[in-house]
Amino acid sequence: MARELLETSRKRLRRRFLIKLVSWFFLAVLAGGSFAAFFYIPSLAITSVSFSGAEAADEIFLRGEIFNILGQKYFSLLPKNNLIFLPKEELELFLAGIPRLESFSIERKFPSRLNITIRERKPFAIWCQGGQCAWFDHIGFIFAPAPYFSGSAILKVEDERGKNFFGSNFLPPETLERINLFAQSLRKSFGEEMSHLVIKNDALFHLVLKSGWYLIASPELDLEKTAENLGLVLEELGDKKQNLEYIDLRFSDKVFYRFRESGR
Repeated sequence: MARELLETSRKRLRRRFLIKLVSWFFLAVLAGGSFAAFFYIPSLAITSVSFSGAEAADEIFLRGEIFNILGQKYFSLLPKNNLIFLPKEELELFLAGIPRLESFSIERKFPSRLNITIRERKPFAIWCQGGQCAWFDHIGFIFAPAPYFSGSAILKVEDERGKNFFGSNFLPPETLERINLFAQSLRKSFGEEMSHLVIKNDALFHLVLKSGWYLIASPELDLEKTAENLGLVLEELGDKKQNLEYIDLRFSDKVFYRFRESGR
């Protein structure tokens, strides 16, 4: 009798366990189905992407690439174009990989629109290497291909170091700023205009002037001391300045210069 009661109790426990297991299974299926269905709500599907701050050609490219990302699925099942479950990090990673874009922001607009605000980099001058040129901005970040200019209407940097800096800074921003300030000092104090800058293999700078000679300087250019040394040399040379090949301003306590062969 006791054995029969024990067996009956075990069967009852197994039955309750199976009922609970089946119930939890159906609840999980129901919850999962409801969650998945939320991804497919038509009113939350992104149908419009608007841009501000982008040029027309860039906007066409960006919109196409963003809709390509939104057309993909999470785990090959759930669509990414749901406004609530937007793959924002993936979109930000894509935009951050475009050198032309200086900054951007992504904003959801319910129920089905995405607003993207962009600030594009502005061309400051041209960086060239091996006949290939690109635009760089005011901090020296190289961001877009550029045509080669043979004249001096646009400031040009010729880089002989043999490293491709596209999508990065070819010089630290503070170094480029010192060069710009020194170029302004040349114009204001000495009446000399810089034609282009050459970065040599040894990282020395050759500041080529429109008057036909050049200055040799180091990346650690001391603006005040360099300008002072240059003024003293030019005062000493007087009219002989027109026969110069270069003035070497690398050192703070001494200056070297050389005349062209024909000017001796």
